[in-house]
Amino acid sequence: FQRAAVTLLSEIALRSPEWDFYSFSGPVTDEDRARGESFWRRPNLHKINRASAALRRFDIVHTATSTKQNAAAVTMARWRSRAHHLFTANTQINSSDPLVGHYEKMCKSADTVVAVSEAVAGDLKAQYGVEVDTIIPNGVDAERFDGVRDRPLPNHLEHLGGGYFVFVGTVERRKRPDVLAAVAAACPELRFVVAGGQRDAQLIAMLEEVPNVTNAGALARDELRDLLSRAAGLVFPSDLEGLPLAVIEAMAMGLPVIAQPSSSLPELVVEGETGFLEPADNIAGWAARVRQIASWSEAERAHSASKIRDRAVAKYSFDSIAAAYRKLYAEALD
Repeated sequence: FQRAAVTLLSEIALRSPEWDFYSFSGPVTDEDRARGESFWRRPNLHKINRASAALRRFDIVHTATSTKQNAAAVTMARWRSRAHHLFTANTQINSSDPLVGHYEKMCKSADTVVAVSEAVAGDLKAQYGVEVDTIIPNGVDAERFDGVRDRPLPNHLEHLGGGYFVFVGTVERRKRPDVLAAVAAACPELRFVVAGGQRDAQLIAMLEEVPNVTNAGALARDELRDLLSRAAGLVFPSDLEGLPLAVIEAMAMGLPVIAQPSSSLPELVVEGETGFLEPADNIAGWAARVRQIASWSEAERAHSASKIRDRAVAKYSFDSIAAAYRKLYAEALD
């Protein structure tokens, strides 16, 4: 979830030159480090460390993760300058998450709580009694995830060619890579690619036993975009999602998405328009959907891609999402 949080806050800052932003967040990936050189040259963006943050006064402190460091920063900012705390809740409640206690405290103590989906808002109300102030979804950089088809693949992925189905996400049980493995086994004539962190060795070994599944590992965002540009669709069988960037970015690239009809996924995937919803235990249904997509003509594929991308940009572009947050910032200072 750190990627979603860092992406959200940095994209808001880039699109809000009238506000000064201060951050002690470090880069998550090598790609972040490379982009950071131009990011920190923006006149309204200021890099600070934790020590200097404790000495500075702020009007608003905006957090999107519930780490111990963020909790300490919020406490200090409110003690020193009575800063308004805005918290973006971007995950559904998972009792096995070691930070779940911090998440509850952050949601209950914030002055303004934003949920990224109806599913997250419903969880907060049902389990914590927290009423969110508004819902603002996660977003996509529509200029980077631009819908251009058949981009060149990174050198180490050139052998993939195109026309494959992509699974994007950390290889862990919640993401249901077992469903992908079963679908791939049921469709030996099609190819599937896994792109994501390698968390569970047992699940990774399971995937590697399926001959038509390629494990590409964790990719930088531009590498992921290029991989999506040559894909036929996204297979996303995850059980629990706040509002997944992987799905939004795939839609911005014009890809149809096959997902479960659970959690926040029906908020993203419109049956028959932007993809299909299938229960995790209906492997035959998943197999039928990937075969259906694979059989589309070039004209059908182009028509579908245009509709899917248009919807993604209209609903999830960071331009509109940043504007919604700027409105909240202004209201907090009234």
